[in-house]
Amino acid sequence: MKIRRRHLILRLVETHDVESQEQLQHLLSAEGFDVNQATLSRDLRALGVVKQPRPGGGARYARARSAPDTGVAVANLRAFLREIIASRNLLVIRTRTGGAQPVGLALDQLRVTGLIGTIAGDDTVLGIVSETHDPDDIIAAIWALIEEGKASP
Repeated sequence: MKIRRRHLILRLVETHDVESQEQLQHLLSAEGFDVNQATLSRDLRALGVVKQPRPGGGARYARARSAPDTGVAVANLRAFLREIIASRNLLVIRTRTGGAQPVGLALDQLRVTGLIGTIAGDDTVLGIVSETHDPDDIIAAIWALIEEGKASP
């Protein structure tokens, strides 16, 4: 059942402009799969399905590429990132609603020096900074990526 549901999820995000998990739940329900939000989130994460910005604005779910595309990663930062606040060796990274997953993935793919990992929710990413790095330097590097469009700090 789980395998069939996950195949269907991939087909739906490839054939529809899915903008929210709620929309995807409705599409799944129409195909006979009633899933709760937690199960759907686990399925999306396991399948590598993330929100990606559209050129004209907004975002849609799509399967992430296996090799990091730095252009897409920087575009995700530009589209979703709103604010970064440092607290000791942690960064609280605020995004647009639904933007935490693509921002967390982008930061992981870009391998920002000193940022050792991320945990993403819906509109907030928790970034963990190495004890040997200054969080303010990491923040500056992230904003520089957006402003300059570079692939690495």
